Order: sequence, then C-alpha cells, then structure tokens
Amino acid sequence: MPPSQHRKSSDAFWDQEVTDSWVDTHTPYKVRARPPSSLGHNDVDIIAEKGGDDDEDDDDDNDDDIVEVEDDNCHEEESDEERAPSPTKRMPAAKPKPKEKNTESKRAFNARKKQLAEDFFKTIDEKVGKGEISQKTAATGGVKIVWSKTLRTTAGTAKWRAEKLQNISASAAMEHPLSTARVRHHATIELAEKVVDSQEKLYNTMCHEYCHMANYMISNVTKPAHGAEFKRWAAKATREFAHLGVHVTTKHSYEIDAKFKWTCQTPNCGQVYKRHSKSIDITRSRCGACKTGLLLQTHPPLREKRPITGYQAFMKENFGRIKAQNPGVPQKDVMRIVAQAYREAKEAGAVEAVGENEGDLEVMLGELKV
Repeated sequence: MPPSQHRKSSDAFWDQEVTDSWVDTHTPYKVRARPPSSLGHNDVDIIAEKGGDDDEDDDDDNDDDIVEVEDDNCHEEESDEERAPSPTKRMPAAKPKPKEKNTESKRAFNARKKQLAEDFFKTIDEKVGKGEISQKTAATGGVKIVWSKTLRTTAGTAKWRAEKLQNISASAAMEHPLSTARVRHHATIELAEKVVDSQEKLYNTMCHEYCHMANYMISNVTKPAHGAEFKRWAAKATREFAHLGVHVTTKHSYEIDAKFKWTCQTPNCGQVYKRHSKSIDITRSRCGACKTGLLLQTHPPLREKRPITGYQAFMKENFGRIKAQNPGVPQKDVMRIVAQAYREAKEAGAVEAVGENEGDLEVMLGELKV
C-alpha cells in the first residue's frame, strides 16, 4: 500500500492525556540518597541536594527539604538501561566582579569616546544653538575637540579666539557668508581623560563647554564666565538633554578616580590625598589639613619587602663575572650557566639557600633549557 500523501495528523500534540503520558515517560528519575536505617519495613528517603543553584529552578514546589516515607516493596528501582538519561543543564555564566565590570565599561567608553564627543557636539549645536557655532567656525575647520592627559582636576576647558581680518576677498565672503565676514573664530574644547571617564560625565561636560562657546560667539559675552547669559544657555541645554542625565552647573562635582591615595593618620583628621602618580614623599610631607599628621599610602596598600633569596644574592654577585667569561653567549644560556653554578655551589656548601623551597632551582633550570 503506498504511503499517504497527506502529512501526519498533529491532533495528538494538543491532547492533554497524550502530553501527560509523554511527560511521565520522559521525566528524569530523581536519585535519592538512602541513609542506613533500622526501621525495618519502611525506610526514610531524603531527597538528595541539588548540584546547582540556578535561579530558574527555584520553583514554589521545591522539594529539597521534603522527607518521604516509602515502602520498599511498593516498587522496584529502574535499572541503568531502563532509566532515561537526565537532560544536561547549561550552567549560568559567572557574574563579573564589580571591579572587572567597571574596567570593562571604561574600556568600552575609551574605545568610542572621541567619536561620541564629536557626534554629541553636533547634536548640541543643532538643538541649542541652531547650528550657529558650526557656521561661525567653518572657515577654521570647526570646533576642535582635544582629549588632554594633563588636565587632572578640571573636567574640560573652552578656548576661543577671534581673529580680526583687515581685508577680506569677495570670494572668501561668498564661500563662508555666515562666518562673520570681518572675524574668523578659532575654537577648541579640551576634555580631561582622567576626569571624564563615563558617558554621563562626557554629556554634562560637553554641554557645559558648549554654553561657554555660545556665550562667546553668539551672545558676545566673555565676562563673567558664569554670569546670567551663561546660565541662560545652561538652562536651555539642560531642558534639551535632561533625558540623558544632563544638568549643566557652574562647577562639576565629579569624584575623580586616582591611582594612588594617602590618608592622614591623625585620628580626628583622616584627610585623603589623591594623586595620579606616586608623587608624595611621606618622609618629607605632612597633612595640610591638621598640619601635623603623618601620611600613609592606603591605595594600593604597601607590601612588605620580601627577603632576598640565596639564588638572588648569588646572581647579583656572580652574573657580571660569568657573562664576561662567556662573550657572545645568549642571555638565556648565561642564566642557565649561573643557575648551574649556583646549584654546584649549594651542593658544595659554599652558599646558603635562604628563602627557597627545595626543587625551586630545578624548576628554574628546566625552564631555561633550550
């Protein structure tokens, strides 16, 4: 009989009884840890503890703490051949530590911060200044955005210079009609790499510096720097970009992250000094707040100097001599000769092994073999 040309019916897929039967057949067998008991006919079965701690398995009917009383004769355990294999569960990915997460976010920001700053400046100029800043600086290549490594406390600076032209040709006036025919504007925004280290800080700093540019070139106000006209531009920028967390103020309150930190040891002071380099000499400096407190480096914490080992002392005394005796020999071979000489001297009792574990030298010699 030829096979039917029609596809197989899918009615069984929607049948609840068929579904329940399939679930009962293919549900993995739950292994129980049966402790030794002397209860005779009935034993106590304790549900074995789960191997994982997935959040997706924390159901309301969790039976990890259930204690069941079962009759040994009520059923027989399935053999290994009859037991359905337990489906494997994908373990959840390990959550990154907060420090690692911050490092990854900073790397991602640093990779795109230059393009992000340029694009956001164009957006600010279109929405806040109606494109006037770009038009006025078109003759000098537009506003230049520079990332500085020397700015350490200021988030950014706005530099503007107006170059007055004595004679301007008609062709130049036609080419840039909106760039103020008798004035050429030079503008630069400088951003601090060590301060502006997140997208939110970048948005706020760019809006702040743009308000200075608008104050200079559109409102023709240079002093005071944060006067009423600046605050008018700041309020407009804040309204336009409030959804990005922008709130333009006269001074920033960013917490500047520093690589090195020193803390005053006076109990009632505790002043913390931050530096991007190890520039504080604690033997010569005192706390500027209490005037008398000693400073201690607290980040990164100081490590105790490890005592020099016998091999390091032997290397310091004999490396130059052995290298001079073997001219033209590669560095790795000289190191191997020094290690061999040290082992022979140690076996002869000429040197004392200080701070070394047995077998360290053999490991070093093995690594130095060509």
